[in-house]
Order: sequence, then structure tokens, then C-alpha cells
Amino acid sequence: MKVYIAGPIRIGDRTANIDAALLAGQTIWEAGHVPFIPHLTLFWEDQFPRDPVECLRYDIHWLAECDALVRLPGPSAGSELEIAVANVLGIPVFYSVKEFLYAHSPASAPDS
Repeated sequence: MKVYIAGPIRIGDRTANIDAALLAGQTIWEAGHVPFIPHLTLFWEDQFPRDPVECLRYDIHWLAECDALVRLPGPSAGSELEIAVANVLGIPVFYSVKEFLYAHSPASAPDS
């Protein structure tokens, strides 16, 4: 599955926010899924500054291509908007990596 990682980026410690998103993405990757980590666009933005609203519009395009959204803890208006968009698009929202993996691990799959 393609999994969108939503969580704080600009509020709080930027490095800690990126680290948390990378850890979530790595864990999801190791479980056999494909994460999209919007936090990585900060490196692009460092080279070519953009308005945060423009960055969010970019992220929403990728969210629309994903099969699930994992919301990391912490305050984030952008993440709340991403959840609202996911709900409109019918994309399931999970509030932890553990919750996502529980729902999408081979052990939780129905018997065939």
C-alpha cells in the first residue's frame, strides 16, 4: 500500500519532526508498504523557498494517490487538513504506525 505520513513539520523541533516521520516511513517500508513522507520536501524548500500553503497543495496531490494516511502525534494544522481531505477521498486514517500495521499485516488478513 502507498501510505501518506502526516504529522507536525514546522511546529516544534523541525529535526525531531523529520526524524519521527522518517522512523514511521522506515517502519512502514520494512513491513512491505510504500511511504510518502512530505517532511522530506523541506529539503527542497530550503533550496527553493515556497509558501507553506503552496507546499500543502503539493502534498495533497500525493495524498490523493495514497491508500492510507498515518497521523503522527503533535499539533499540525496541515495534518488536520490532510485528514479532512483523506476523509473526503475515502482514504482510511490511522493514528499510529502500530494501528496501521495491525490493520495491514499478514496476520490480520482474513483467511482465504
